Amino acid sequence: MPFDFCDPTIKVKIEKVPCIDEKGRNNHVVLMHIDASPQVHTNQADDVYLRVGDKSKLQTFEERLRLNYDKGERYFEDKAVSDAMILNVKMSGS
Repeated sequence: MPFDFCDPTIKVKIEKVPCIDEKGRNNHVVLMHIDASPQVHTNQADDVYLRVGDKSKLQTFEERLRLNYDKGERYFEDKAVSDAMILNVKMSGS
């Protein structure tokens, strides 16, 4: 899942822990350790989720944009302002 369905790929440390299952047989549990990432990751549907406690919250466009700003992947100063104008102002004494 973290390799095939996430962009960019998520770094995962996998640990196999031995245990006894409900039928008394030797078995194991697979733990996936995933550290916080400095990047925003999307799934194959180009959705972004944010982990909040024990839930994953789908991010709206604005929340996703804010997350990009927070992680330094995008800069607010680079955002185009559609109604911006350049004024020709003469300074006094020029």
